[in-house]
Amino acid sequence: MTIARILLAAPADDDGPAVAVARALRDAGHEVVYTRGHTTAEHVVRTALQEDVHAIALAVPEIAAESVVTLLADQDADDVAVIDVTTGDPDETLGRISERLGR
Repeated sequence: MTIARILLAAPADDDGPAVAVARALRDAGHEVVYTRGHTTAEHVVRTALQEDVHAIALAVPEIAAESVVTLLADQDADDVAVIDVTTGDPDETLGRISERLGR
């Protein structure tokens, strides 16, 4: 499996589910950039571009994945996968990310 660099954007009040997802991704060999408290899609995209990630695992219900995809395309970064992981199930999230990245 190829290592992916993944931005996990979590809500400010997340005390467990996103951390569990981050650990599952790390344990699977991925590099995780964990950040919380994002309030806008613009902030998520800016962070993703600065960190040069392969994927964004979006765990913030208030931010629509479609808006993040659109903003990435506007920045010529439409190769960054965006996965909505608001379910918080680490195994399901890991499977969806691996499938999306083909890794």
